[in-house]
Amino acid sequence: MWHAALPEIKVAGRKSISTVPNWVTFTPDSKTVYISNAGIRAVTAIDTASMKVKAVIPVGEVPKRINTLVMN
Repeated sequence: MWHAALPEIKVAGRKSISTVPNWVTFTPDSKTVYISNAGIRAVTAIDTASMKVKAVIPVGEVPKRINTLVMN
């Protein structure tokens, strides 16, 4: 089983909480997965080979219904 750590919300004096992941999409080559995180208003890009976070991309209020567009 593979696991990639998503960002967490950290509040002083409290246990870390989830960033509320909602939607998932893969690139056509399956090298990157994008996960929307409503709790931090961002999308997390994860490298599927290493299962490491490549980027946390700020996108605005409650990101949902994401997909991947292929342009040739």
